[in-house]
Amino acid sequence: MHEVALLRGRVTELESANERLSKRRRLKRARLQAGGSVSVQEAIDIIGSNSGGGDLGGNSGRSGGGERSEPRQTRKCSKCGGTTHTARTCQVD
Repeated sequence: MHEVALLRGRVTELESANERLSKRRRLKRARLQAGGSVSVQEAIDIIGSNSGGGDLGGNSGRSGGGERSEPRQTRKCSKCGGTTHTARTCQVD
């Protein structure tokens, strides 16, 4: 009996989170579709105005996106050390 009540609460919580996420995705898609093309300066201005609030950047606990703390290193082949390919496509045996 108690498990059913707990599961109903969890389902309600997940449905509301799913709805918020869906609205956010629809908003992003609609904004991109309605705007047309954007110049580089306009894009920089838009990014600058969005970075003031919301979940952009910051420590949200998610990786992928935002600013990196250290500069990205050049990728190298682990077999020969070349920078033009990876070990999977390396010609050296």
